[in-house]
Amino acid sequence: MMKKQSVPLFENMYFNPDKRLIKHNLRYNDLEHFNTKELGESVFGNNPLTKIIAKYYGIKPGNVTIIQGGGSNANFHVFYTLLTQEESSKILVEDPSYEPLFCVPKRFNAEVVRFKRRWEDKFQPNIEEILEQIDDKTKAIVMTNTHYVSGVRLNDNILDNLIKEAEKKGFYLFFDEAYHDPFRAKEIKPIASLSKNGISTYTLTKMYGLSTLRFGLIAANEEFNKELMRAIFTT
Repeated sequence: MMKKQSVPLFENMYFNPDKRLIKHNLRYNDLEHFNTKELGESVFGNNPLTKIIAKYYGIKPGNVTIIQGGGSNANFHVFYTLLTQEESSKILVEDPSYEPLFCVPKRFNAEVVRFKRRWEDKFQPNIEEILEQIDDKTKAIVMTNTHYVSGVRLNDNILDNLIKEAEKKGFYLFFDEAYHDPFRAKEIKPIASLSKNGISTYTLTKMYGLSTLRFGLIAANEEFNKELMRAIFTT
């Protein structure tokens, strides 16, 4: 006997063989075409969705920002917030990496310095190479975890050293975490939950294939989030 298949009923409704109606099917939704407040989206961190995410991340709801435009928009606004406060800024970005992570900061006239993640090192960065590049102009070290190209998890010892250095010298660790699922796999904690100098971005596109949902998540400390709010409402 042929198995019943779910079929679209209306544009925003979905009919299941077990007779249940689901109001919003994630495969067909797009936050930009709906009343986002009804779906729980907010840039203020004070509604059910941000509270749920904050619980998973182990941070306060006020440290969570959800915006339309997906992970790309989330990354853009992080760079905008980081790089428009000062005339001269420096960003350290892994190589190889996701192209917007080194192209976007160049558009804000930041000095972009690349550090290698090499095959022979199992794609782990050389901590000494990174530390040598840090100076007073350094605003952030930008990485993907898991690594965008190789899928490698960042070594815990390297991560601990980066956190210590960031907290001592006052720069941010900005990690695009799109290729790790913080809601299911607990072996990698979001950088925003590990340090006040950590910034995490996330999207539902990579792990769940929900590109039409255009979900962008930013997790960071409250001071950064205040600056982020100004960026969102002025761009």
